[in-house]
Amino acid sequence: MIKALGADLFKLGGSLHRHFYSKKIKHELSLPAPVISVGNMTLGGSGKTPFVIYVSQKLKKMGKRVIVLSRGYKGKATQKGGVVTDGNRILLSAYDAGDEPYLMAHRLEDTPIFVGKKRLCNALKAATVFKPDFFILDDGFQHFKMKSDMNILLINALDPFGGEELFPVGRLREPLQGMERAHVIVLTSASLIDSTSKDKIVEKIKKYNHKAPIYEVVTKLEGVLRQDRKEELTLEELRTKKVFLFCALGCPQKFKMEIEKNDVTVVGELFFKDHHAYTKSDIVRLIQLAVQKNADILLTTEKDIVKLKSFHEIIYYLKISTEIVQDENPFFSLLTKLRHCRCEEQSDVANLP
Repeated sequence: MIKALGADLFKLGGSLHRHFYSKKIKHELSLPAPVISVGNMTLGGSGKTPFVIYVSQKLKKMGKRVIVLSRGYKGKATQKGGVVTDGNRILLSAYDAGDEPYLMAHRLEDTPIFVGKKRLCNALKAATVFKPDFFILDDGFQHFKMKSDMNILLINALDPFGGEELFPVGRLREPLQGMERAHVIVLTSASLIDSTSKDKIVEKIKKYNHKAPIYEVVTKLEGVLRQDRKEELTLEELRTKKVFLFCALGCPQKFKMEIEKNDVTVVGELFFKDHHAYTKSDIVRLIQLAVQKNADILLTTEKDIVKLKSFHEIIYYLKISTEIVQDENPFFSLLTKLRHCRCEEQSDVANLP
């Protein structure tokens, strides 16, 4: 009863918020560079961070200047805002920045990353200092204060529609009709389900949005590194180990399935709530459990490893990347066209009498 009431209030609040912007009661602000919004319909676990890294790296290789804007969820700087990296130095800790922006700062060299709930203010400051070609708005599908030139919606194939109920009854952040706002839809974790299940997901997506192209991404294993990054295991070496898994992700089963897909022996697991801040007692407990299960190593994710303050030689992490399965050129052509259109608009305004 209480959860159902909570879901109704959640729906009402979200509906009013979207209504104010759709009816121009509140106004979106257009930034001086195109905004690429990457988001989802459900609570966590869709793979936004690896996808933001992937898009940012590709645009940088194309010679484009990119700025990433993130709320910095669970970070100390969420309220007041801050610069995680100016493209030269990392300026905030994982505790201040939040685990995902801090991870992105390590993976995205030369890319400024801003955090804070006032993402529009951060964008305007960043535009003045760095003059970007693109803004990437992390977790921006439900953000309306700044105009998104490209709405990219990520859907986790393992939990595509959040139980079809709004939070807190289900895991949806808004009704499924919201999918119609997406310009591009990206299906993640599709390699972990069968083709029949995937076809059903695509069919349902098209019920709500038949115009947006649908891409799939695949997770690639880049390495298994010790916590201090001074030792690395090959996949063949990992397969000889007994592994105890732990993580604090929105969809921990995805992590486990990716590991088991590579024929790794998992002897135990302990999953924490998404964005969990690890304590000394957590690590002691994990090591005790690993010893009880005769595990050779503890294995976690790169997002989790940045939050561990003390070194333990038994702890390793999985370094991954993501990429589009299909030909990626049409996707990135869509993004570069945004820049060309924006430049033409600015030129037209400059030539007005």
